[in-house]
Amino acid sequence: MPLELNLPAGFYQATLLYGGAGLPRGAAMTFGGSHGAGSPTTAATAINTAWTTHIRALLNSGCTFLGTRVKFGPMDDGPFAYVAANLAGTRAGSAAPPNTAALIRKSSSIGGRQGTGRMYQPGLLENEVSDIGDLTSTPFNEYKTAYTAFLGALNSVSLPMYLLHSWGTYTKLSGNDPVFVTVDIRAPTEVLALTVDSKVATQRRRLR
Repeated sequence: MPLELNLPAGFYQATLLYGGAGLPRGAAMTFGGSHGAGSPTTAATAINTAWTTHIRALLNSGCTFLGTRVKFGPMDDGPFAYVAANLAGTRAGSAAPPNTAALIRKSSSIGGRQGTGRMYQPGLLENEVSDIGDLTSTPFNEYKTAYTAFLGALNSVSLPMYLLHSWGTYTKLSGNDPVFVTVDIRAPTEVLALTVDSKVATQRRRLR
């Protein structure tokens, strides 16, 4: 069977959607988490509030946060909801190309690729990226502070962030021969920290 996401009951997947003049092809960021009482609508509303409080001020005015879609597990029949935000960033100036993003790393208590994740935050200004592709010192420190606060805000409303793992079977080449690789099902893993890379990243689909 192909790889599929393990989203059990009691967990959610959030998709943060972006648009605006600076993102003509749009953009999305996803993360998982656990939830207690409440609905996907209340979870999406709380995520929008946390984003507005801690992240909005980092982004240029050409980047608009459209809203959040939250899907509760199980994957097959869990409920979902979308809550619109339509909030533009507040920083004026020339935007970086739409494929350029701040790289936010999710880390947990387990090592290797299974214990880490990534998010690509759009909305950088051109003058926030050096000629060698590094975030300049001011936005780098602001992003570190903001994403630590964002993670704390999710914890404070009982929506802590988790890594959601895929499982199933996929094919890869070993030399010229196809090999089937089986990935066992794994329970979600709590994200303990969000860190910001000093080097920016790119997402090709956001540009073409």
